[in-house]
Amino acid sequence: MIRKKRGSSLIMVVIISGILITVGTAMLSMSVGDYKRRVVESTRIKNLYSSESGLDAAYNILVKTFDAAAIYGVNEIERYKETEAIINIDTEIQEIKDSTTITNKDEQIKEQEAEKDRRINEHFKEVFSTFIYKENAVESVNSDIPTNEDELRKSINGKKYVAFNEDGTEAYRHVTLNVDDGEDDEADLSVAIEGNYKITITSNYRTIDTNVKATTKRTLQSTYNMTVPNYKDIVFSERKVELPKYTFLNDKAIIVGGNMNVIDSPLSVTGNIFIQGNGYNDIDVDGIDRAYNKYNGGIVLDASTNKKKVIFNGDVVTGKTFNIRNYVESTINGNLYAMNVYAGNENAADDSARYSTLYVSKTSPDKIQDVEREVVVDNDITLKADNTNIIIDKFFGINDKNLKYSYETRSNGRNESDRPLGRTSSSIIVNAHQNSGVKIITEAYIMGVAHINTDKTVTTNGYTTGESTGVKGNYIAYALPDVDQDGNIESVDNYGQLQLLKEDNVIIKSEYFKKYWEGKLPVENTGGIELPETTRDHPERKTWSLGARVYKDSNNVVKVEDSSYRLNGIPSVIGEKQKIFASKVYHIDGETLTDTDLQALYDALGHEKDEVSDLMSIENALQSYKDENPIFFKNSADTSDKSNQRNNNEKAIFTDKDIIITASDTEDIESDANSITIKVHNSTNTLNAFVATSGKVTIDGNVNFKGNIIAECDLDITGSDQTTIEYNKELSDRIQASNVDLFSSVFGNGTIEAEPGTTLGSLNVEYDVNKFIKNGIWKIV
Repeated sequence: MIRKKRGSSLIMVVIISGILITVGTAMLSMSVGDYKRRVVESTRIKNLYSSESGLDAAYNILVKTFDAAAIYGVNEIERYKETEAIINIDTEIQEIKDSTTITNKDEQIKEQEAEKDRRINEHFKEVFSTFIYKENAVESVNSDIPTNEDELRKSINGKKYVAFNEDGTEAYRHVTLNVDDGEDDEADLSVAIEGNYKITITSNYRTIDTNVKATTKRTLQSTYNMTVPNYKDIVFSERKVELPKYTFLNDKAIIVGGNMNVIDSPLSVTGNIFIQGNGYNDIDVDGIDRAYNKYNGGIVLDASTNKKKVIFNGDVVTGKTFNIRNYVESTINGNLYAMNVYAGNENAADDSARYSTLYVSKTSPDKIQDVEREVVVDNDITLKADNTNIIIDKFFGINDKNLKYSYETRSNGRNESDRPLGRTSSSIIVNAHQNSGVKIITEAYIMGVAHINTDKTVTTNGYTTGESTGVKGNYIAYALPDVDQDGNIESVDNYGQLQLLKEDNVIIKSEYFKKYWEGKLPVENTGGIELPETTRDHPERKTWSLGARVYKDSNNVVKVEDSSYRLNGIPSVIGEKQKIFASKVYHIDGETLTDTDLQALYDALGHEKDEVSDLMSIENALQSYKDENPIFFKNSADTSDKSNQRNNNEKAIFTDKDIIITASDTEDIESDANSITIKVHNSTNTLNAFVATSGKVTIDGNVNFKGNIIAECDLDITGSDQTTIEYNKELSDRIQASNVDLFSSVFGNGTIEAEPGTTLGSLNVEYDVNKFIKNGIWKIV
């Protein structure tokens, strides 16, 4: 009998399990890859067949017929306004205005105007609908002259469309299909129209294969859904519309009151973004480990393994930290305004972050313009990451709030307060940097010095160093002080368990630091920091720092320099950047403030700053909107799932629930007690919308969002597929113009500011046909 070795069964189980897991993972990867290939191939075939069959031309006929119906409807309304039905209302309105006995004139006039608008809209929709489709329409004796009835069917079948001449008359213009090869028969198009309005276009056509001398017959169908527009939706292209101007919306794709988390997702944002941020508040909290907690909240970019690209085409503003962590390549094609810029993981005890890059520079491979970019922070740039680089054109570390400094008067070089402020002053800090670095190319202004967190259990600011570029390992200079011959450095003092140089004046500390390290600092102790130097070839480059600085120059030579303060004081540019910072970070409302007000707001550390929650009141949304969209509101008495935004290509989503936006095989809006899910059809992956919520927003998957996002809580971007968010002013204006009362109920009346030579608040808005025609399914019959 063969004796079995102890543990052999377990080894076999482990081996077999490993094989099964490997095979299963490979099969899953193949399935996902196969699915993606099928989607790509389906799209390719659809595009090929659409061109070959003439369905693309048929869609263009559909669009042109819609435009013709709109023009015809507007012209008919002008005639309708001259009829007795409207003239009588106008007369009644004028009599009310002229009356000296009516006390509620405004109310009565409003009622009459509402009745006038109702009649005009009904008449417009009637003539528009008849133009598009009329059952059992009588054919004209002259088929070359439009009758303004059932024109879509006649146009598709006849491969033509209605066009308006310059003199206002109408005529057909014909289109030709399959013009490229000259061999295949022209497609035979037909259309079926159901209800209001499902439009099915069928193409029967033949293609000739010259290799085998055979003819292939094919039948393709494409289905569209058309919504009959309201009169006001169309006439925006014909008249001026006065809109309240919400200055906080200007050029902003995203406004978020909480944090923005981009996790394992490639992302592209076009438009400015504002992320208020929730996290460490150094004004209110005592006795915690502020050395790392101060980086909590703001914008987080992180990935697990495969590097993800995150691109911001516009300014990025956050009241907390811009934090890159692992496997992220990020570019900001704009300026960055933040409390901190931090490359590292969230907790102090975590391993170093790794393999990330941040460009706020025209040297980025993803730049869109050859323009220098700026980073303005009220605290620090901090690096605790390996194989990670931060590249900046111009850096402004503007916080000198809690320091007084004077070279002559030593007593003024101390902190004004021992409160545990995480924002004591601005500096560049390197705590881990294997193959990492911070490179500033053109200008660097560093208004503060680093601090050593000597004892996290106490509530003081720790130990103030004399370095504007603090690199871990270099602080040993303060633990080994020498006595200066002039007697200015006399002793050490206890800081927690450490004995460090007893000296309050940061200017003197910076000189001491330079003397200690000059000539003996190894290149690795520069922390990978590169600062701009004025040279003959680059006279525009310069660095100013309150404290000492260590860095390596372009030749990899170590430089140790002391404070710039003694020679040339504080640059005036810092005061200007402080006011800009206050206007960007603390004053999201956007109303004009004086320079004095902005400086006071900055000096108060943003006390009484604007909150995103102050910008809107979702609970005040129009009752009519709530009645039409009960699924958007938690406490709605209507438990149905109706929403008038489902079939709208340009949606206005106002809700007190969380919002989830995801790609799907179907297009719909679903709801549960606490959230709504907007499903974006994966044939286009596009959502045109203005989204406002008192909750959070999550975008999951391959979604192309166009419009605005305003959320009082967080914005999370998840999923491994590309997400794009694009601010589009024309789209935003159209949605607002269609919902003026809704916007006013949520955002207030706004402000009206006129450009020179223009009418107050006037806007010329053209309708978007995509709002009314939705591309549905296509199939081979």
